[in-house]
Amino acid sequence: MIGKNIPIGIYNPIVIQFIMLPEIDDIKIKRNLNNLKQKELAKLSGVSQSTIAKIESNKTEPSYKIAKKIFETLDKIKAEKLPAIKAKEIHSKKIIKIFYNDTVLKASEAMDTNNFSQLPVYKDNNVVGSISEKIFKNYFKEETDYQKFSKLEISKVMESPFPQVDENITVKAIIPLLDYSKAVITTRKGKVVGIITDADLRKLLR
Repeated sequence: MIGKNIPIGIYNPIVIQFIMLPEIDDIKIKRNLNNLKQKELAKLSGVSQSTIAKIESNKTEPSYKIAKKIFETLDKIKAEKLPAIKAKEIHSKKIIKIFYNDTVLKASEAMDTNNFSQLPVYKDNNVVGSISEKIFKNYFKEETDYQKFSKLEISKVMESPFPQVDENITVKAIIPLLDYSKAVITTRKGKVVGIITDADLRKLLR
């Protein structure tokens, strides 16, 4: 049995990264956003309607295998509805570089100045990690020595790097990644050229 978040490796043509499935409560939300009835989701995913009903009403906790099948089905349906727009058409070219040996305080100031909730972390010209508001929140839950935290090197607290994809990949392929990652980095011939977050998806409305 599993909890609210399930670790799973997700593959895309550019990068393999271990990330987290969304919360189980998201199944009902995603189903409704796709205008699917429980019966339709059951048929497409191969999971019984009664099981889906129990999951959505919190009467049962799905196994890893069942949750994976349902989320993959919902992601596939959502992606099929998106236009064939390329990542480079919506990515943000403004990338704030924070380095692994910078302090947490410097990262915080960069996030505040640029109104970003997450940043990629660099070592030379390579992205080696990421830092987000979640890191600060988790620290503040457990510790009170904020001065000590502010002086730490980012390398001590950073998370895994954001997924990287070629700039010509379609938004269809990126949407599922943003369900599990705070951002997606776009590249051209292996060089970082942009970043996509949930906020960039609103460009699709233009």
